[in-house]
Amino acid sequence: MADLRSAVNLTVHLAVLERREVVYIEILPARGMPPLPSRVGGRMPAYATAVGKVLLAWSDESVVEDVIAAGLFSVGPKTITDPVRLRRELARIRARGIAYEHEESAPGVACAATAIRTTAGEPIAAMSAAGWLKDVDVKRVGLAVQTATSTVCRLIARRPGLRF
Repeated sequence: MADLRSAVNLTVHLAVLERREVVYIEILPARGMPPLPSRVGGRMPAYATAVGKVLLAWSDESVVEDVIAAGLFSVGPKTITDPVRLRRELARIRARGIAYEHEESAPGVACAATAIRTTAGEPIAAMSAAGWLKDVDVKRVGLAVQTATSTVCRLIARRPGLRF
């Protein structure tokens, strides 16, 4: 995570999916930039964040249905609140492997995230790099996040005794 932060100079998040929300379990703030509203232990609706959308994209369809059934409410200025749009977005995320966010979780915030998945393809966590919209090229950042999560997956897979 520290290497990713150094590479992109943005805030790096590690989050897990808990029911219909993401929980931030680690955050490395960008250096020399105004802080983002996220915090360790903080929760957000999964459909309103890049980390949440990438975890939903790789989750069982019943998880997605549960999120939609609970209602898609606006959190930021561009939160996806239409179930059809959300399903299309999740399909795009599965196709490219990266989730992007532009002001869905909060005004002015942009983010790119990828999932950390088991060898069976199940999502266990997501990593993202986020910052203020004016400072983020999400396509470039997305590739850096994808490289970082691939490295994490390889390192975990090499650890003896870990079932991943």
